[in-house]
Amino acid sequence: MLPSTLSVAVDQRFLSTPDGAVWTRVPPAAAFWRAALQVFDEVNVIGRVRPIDTPPEESLRADGAGVRISALPHYFGPAQYLRRAHAVLSATRAAAARGSALLVRAPTALSLGLGPVLAARPYGVEVVSDPFEMYSPSGIQSVLRPVARRLFTAHLKHLCAHAAVVNYVSARAFERRFPTAGQRFECSDAELPPEWLASGPKEPPRGPLKLVTVGMFDHPLKGHDVLIGALARLHGHIELTVVGGGRLLPALRSLAEQSGTAGRIHFAGELPQGEAVKQALDSADLFVLATRTEGLSRAVVEAMARALPVITTPVGGNPDLVAGQDLVPVNDAAALAARIAGLAGSPAWYREASARNLARARAFSRDALEVRRIEFFRALRAVAQGRGERSLAA
Repeated sequence: MLPSTLSVAVDQRFLSTPDGAVWTRVPPAAAFWRAALQVFDEVNVIGRVRPIDTPPEESLRADGAGVRISALPHYFGPAQYLRRAHAVLSATRAAAARGSALLVRAPTALSLGLGPVLAARPYGVEVVSDPFEMYSPSGIQSVLRPVARRLFTAHLKHLCAHAAVVNYVSARAFERRFPTAGQRFECSDAELPPEWLASGPKEPPRGPLKLVTVGMFDHPLKGHDVLIGALARLHGHIELTVVGGGRLLPALRSLAEQSGTAGRIHFAGELPQGEAVKQALDSADLFVLATRTEGLSRAVVEAMARALPVITTPVGGNPDLVAGQDLVPVNDAAALAARIAGLAGSPAWYREASARNLARARAFSRDALEVRRIEFFRALRAVAQGRGERSLAA
């Protein structure tokens, strides 16, 4: 019998080294597909790959036992995608056709060329973010942004409407905008290993308030500029650590200099996943993410698991995670500064937020999510074998 293969089209960017290994700077990595490998013999991840000489220190192995990467020509942004679209989409269709089941982690430009493959058999979709937010005027900056916003939003609606199985990483955030007539699941992809959960809530800070944010800045999506603007409005002993890297670092450093906050900001760069990030969170008093778009934020979940109070924006799945009083409008540095000052000035609020966030994070334990993801992959394999039902799952 031929092995059952789950082919997955992803928007992720990978790195390959001369020894044949494939790496990723951000999750998900090879271990993420553990639940899929409980159902399928192998996972074929289809994504763009850029050759490099040596992997960055903070990178994770993307391939491994049962997980292989089908490499597509690398591109960055809509303009490069258009220049290489024919080669990218031809390679995507060839790789997708080799699987016995097909999953699209959406949104991704790769799905635009999969029409013939998707029309020929049942497929699954995992909705991880909203392209309407991603390509908002304050999100990815490109002359093609308005076209990309309309195109990818309409395409994702079409994908979900005709999918046999759909998983929403946050149903509240995405299901109404991208409904399905197929089987419906809700399961986050922000899973936590047991060691991530703190032993108890944090106590309010007694010294200088230490803020931390985690997120790449290849694009302005994470709102680091807004956070710097908020810091400039805050007086007193308040420090900020920025964990992450990306091409916008020079612009952010310049903004910090112009705003007079450079002396209070530490750009920590990219840190190895796991203990190093955990230590950065544990050294802080408050996690702040001024993001302009999200799926269900892994960074927010990890901060909550370390019992940190969190202030963020009401995009994507954030309202499912964070109390309404700790959500501030997108692109509003003044409101963000006021919320930070309010939390810092209320020990009772701090204790309540810390305890509430830690309790909420327990729902994202690896063991709890793995059971639900296995159910999703079983439904996808069943429809791929012709045994699935296209009725809405309860």
